[in-house]
Amino acid sequence: MDALEKRKSYTNPIISVTGTCGKTTTCKFIYDILHIFFKIDKTHENSNSEKGIPYCINKYFQLDSDYWIIEIGISCPGEMTRLLSFVNPQIRVITNIGIAHTENFEVEEDYVKEKLKFISESTSDTVFIINGDDPILSTYSYTPEQKVIRCGFSLHNDIIITDFQEKDDVSILYIQLGSNNDIREYRFTINGLGKHNAINLALAIGVATHVGLSLDDILTKHNLYPCRGKIYKNVETQVFLYDHSYNCSPTSIMSNLEYFDSIESTHKILILSDMREIQNSLQIHKEILMKCMEITKNIYIYSTNVYRTIVKTNSYDCKLFSDLEKLKREIYCVNNPCYIFIQGSNVSNLKEVARFIINEFELL
Repeated sequence: MDALEKRKSYTNPIISVTGTCGKTTTCKFIYDILHIFFKIDKTHENSNSEKGIPYCINKYFQLDSDYWIIEIGISCPGEMTRLLSFVNPQIRVITNIGIAHTENFEVEEDYVKEKLKFISESTSDTVFIINGDDPILSTYSYTPEQKVIRCGFSLHNDIIITDFQEKDDVSILYIQLGSNNDIREYRFTINGLGKHNAINLALAIGVATHVGLSLDDILTKHNLYPCRGKIYKNVETQVFLYDHSYNCSPTSIMSNLEYFDSIESTHKILILSDMREIQNSLQIHKEILMKCMEITKNIYIYSTNVYRTIVKTNSYDCKLFSDLEKLKREIYCVNNPCYIFIQGSNVSNLKEVARFIINEFELL
């Protein structure tokens, strides 16, 4: 049985997740909640393309599962239409619509239009669970037939994040749910940082409530939700690494940087690489670099072209990442705890830098 035949043979609901960033984390959050109560299959890692989705269905998905969770990503015109025709999800989750993977689109507006097909190319019984704080998704003209569950910090949402706190390695959020006189607040914990992860978990809770789960039931089964970004540390040597080397989305990068800025330490190191998947990205990279320079002057540029151009043109005092021994001395140069933040794109091979630091400083 090939993937198309297997998909046609599957008759239970399919939950699909798309967005500019946060797709993989949201898929994992949905799986973490649902798999205790149902038999669930989900996309393996982030295999969300025209090749990856059929591969996952063939290899990992079972016809007797209660739900399939399929991540959908696009990188060229027409791809969303083709993937929706193949997957045909009944429950559609949208994390946000920003700028990423635009290299194959003539203008960024074409990328946005392609993403919005996730909403427009649907049937009347489709349910949408959206980031209600996203400027594009919150102002989109949904039809009266479309059921929309909005999640986010704003009070107009159906699932409201009423409070958000970051402490040590975790984020704590309070979710308000209900209507009229039956409004309740629930506390959830994420093993990770950033408000964008709170939105992702709220979207997963939106899916859970739609399929009939109560938050009381969920909280009896779950205490902690791990997200994609990882924190490694050596308490003895006081070296801490915030590894976001997988990321090429400006939205999540800025959110991660906000947290890194809040850390009270004078010894911070930022290691950056280009987000090469983003078209015409000079201004975006410049904004990120300016934010980084507000946090620390101790910035390393790793194997890139765009950042080097910005640094050279504007005479910014940033170091090129070429001498690992120099970086080691930099980390050990003071007695204060050292916080290292790595952010960039998969295509830059930045993971190798993270792996070097983890091994060199015996981080766990």
